Order: sequence, then C-alpha cells, then structure tokens
Amino acid sequence: MTDVPKTYFHLLSALRGIAAITVVMRHNLALFLPAQLLVSYSAVDLFYVMSGVVIESTYRQRLLAGMTLPQFTWIRMVRIYPFYILGSIITLVTLLLVPGQELFNGTMPWEIKNRLLLWMMAMVMMPTPVGIAEFPYDHPCWSLFFELAVNFFYAASITKLTMRRLVRIVALCGVGLLVSLAVFHSQHFIEMGWHKATFFSGFFRAGLSFFMGVLLYRLYLRFPIDFIRRHSGAVSAAVLAAVTLILVEPVSPGGELWHYILCVFVLFPLLIYTALCVQPGKLTRYVGDFFGDVSYPMYTLHAPLYFLLSSLTIGGLAQPILAFAPWSGVCFLGALICIAYLANKIYDRPLRKSLRGVWRVSGKIAYQT
Repeated sequence: MTDVPKTYFHLLSALRGIAAITVVMRHNLALFLPAQLLVSYSAVDLFYVMSGVVIESTYRQRLLAGMTLPQFTWIRMVRIYPFYILGSIITLVTLLLVPGQELFNGTMPWEIKNRLLLWMMAMVMMPTPVGIAEFPYDHPCWSLFFELAVNFFYAASITKLTMRRLVRIVALCGVGLLVSLAVFHSQHFIEMGWHKATFFSGFFRAGLSFFMGVLLYRLYLRFPIDFIRRHSGAVSAAVLAAVTLILVEPVSPGGELWHYILCVFVLFPLLIYTALCVQPGKLTRYVGDFFGDVSYPMYTLHAPLYFLLSSLTIGGLAQPILAFAPWSGVCFLGALICIAYLANKIYDRPLRKSLRGVWRVSGKIAYQT
C-alpha cells in the first residue's frame, strides 16, 4: 500500500477546528447566542471519523511491521493524557481554592473519601459510578474514553482487519447505534455515551464512526477522485462550509434524530472522503494547521477554564459571567484559542517530546500524531 502525501491533513485539521469551536459554543451557549445549537453534538462523531483516518494512515504499517499493543497504547496515552490531566487539575484547583467552590468545605469524612476516590478514578480515565457526568473533572472528555477503547481494539485486531471485516464492524456498530437511538430517543437521549443511561451505547457510536474513517482511508487509497483534486480550492471551501452548516444549522426538536442519522451515516463519510481527495490552497493549509493544533486543547480545556472563570466572576464581581454576554462569550472564545495555542506550544509538545523516547519501536522513536 503506497504512502499518501500528508497535505490532505490540512483540510482535516481545519475541520477539527470548526468542530472544536462548535463544541465550545454548545457547552457555553448562553455566552454567545439566544438560539440553541441542537445538533452540534454530532461534532464528536466527526472527530471519531477523522481519528479513524489518522490512526489508519499513521499506524497501520507500523503495527503490521512489529509495533506491539503496549507500544501503541503508550503512544496514544502520551498523545491524549497531558491535556486531559491539565484540564482535570484546573477543575480541582478551582474546587480547592476559589471561594464558594471549596471541595472539602462542610463535608463529612465519608464524602471527602468519595471525592478523593472520584479524583483517583478520573486520573486513570475511569467512568465514575455516581452523578450524571462520567468524568466530572473534565466532562467533555467522556468521548476520549471511547476513542481510546476503539483505538486499542483497532491495534489488537490489525492483522485481521480486512476490508470485508471492516465493513462488518461498521455494519454491526451501525445497527447497534440505530437500536440504541430507537430505545433511548423516547427518553430524549440522542447523544449516546455521555450520560450513564447510554454509556454502553457509546461503544457503538465511537466504533461506527472510527472504523468508518479507517474504511474511508483504505477506499481513498484505492479510488482517489482526480476530478475533485483538480478543483481543490472550490471543493475545500465547499467542504468547510458544509460541515459548518451541518453543525450550526437550526433543526426542529422533532428533526434532531433524523438529522443526526443522516450526518453520521451519510454526510460525514461523504465529506471526509471528499476532504481526503483535495489539496487545499496555501491560506487554507496555514489556517487549518493552526486550528488543528488548538482544536484538541480547546476541547479538553474549555469546560475547566469556564468553570474557573465563572467561579472567579461570581466571587470577584458578585455577578455571573452570563451577565456580560455576548461579549463575555466572544472574549472567552478568543482567550481560549490563545491559551490553547500557548499550552500546545509550551506544555504539550515539550512534554510529549520528553515522553516520546521512553518506548522505542525497532530502535527508532515512535512518533505521534
């Protein structure tokens, strides 16, 4: 199987940035808009598809060449954990130090034990047995748990992942997701995995989109579309606009389910496959690389930073941050992008570089995506 120029990742990076921004706006919507972004949770499914593409293109040949499952696991943990740990620490510091949010204030000894246990579980990315949020110290990171799970399954079964078996896995996960949606839609649950009631359905959700991404990459290697490549500038703009519209368009509450099914089973695979076939222009590559770099830290840090900021605002100004909307939302998003860029540059990259050589593959450093 031949290598493919990495230039196509520029457009995927831009899509990751768009998806991350919509997630931030969804979780802090009152800061930005009076309307609701009802279907923006499908950004998680888009992340999973792109993860399948990246993992397949980066690690398949290495795994087939002798990279072991523990080595692959170490690489993925080093990639995912630094920002997850940082976000969880920000939440813990807020609970410990910010007036009005003291973690142990007025609690009984057994409650302190339980909270310490929750912290220990969070540090090893284990879902908590109490409360609504699976990961209360950085609640958007529930999706990372499922991403790691499908990553490990992929690496463990790489030698058996033929095209036919990939199709079967995608079909099985698709049926599982549809059944889950049918069961839980009556309870007003569509976003599988984030709530304890739908936790196990999260494996179907992540598995469907991740292995769809793996399948799309293999199909792209066999059937690249030259017509799209020859019109890369226009196609790139169309893909970016389409994804943005899909994630922010107003949908009636009764239409959420069908919109989500259409996105996951049809629109996202088509758009990602198209994105693989284009070579975006210089400006798109530059902007895409930037937002690709900040997308993951934005995703993992926005909830803890918002919790810290809102706690300080209430304590210092005696008013909630919502009182300053929409300017507080604009400022928060701008500051978050800057913090994500700096954290990626001075915290994540140096840390991953120092950890990168801890485990070597065939005498060479196992680089990470």
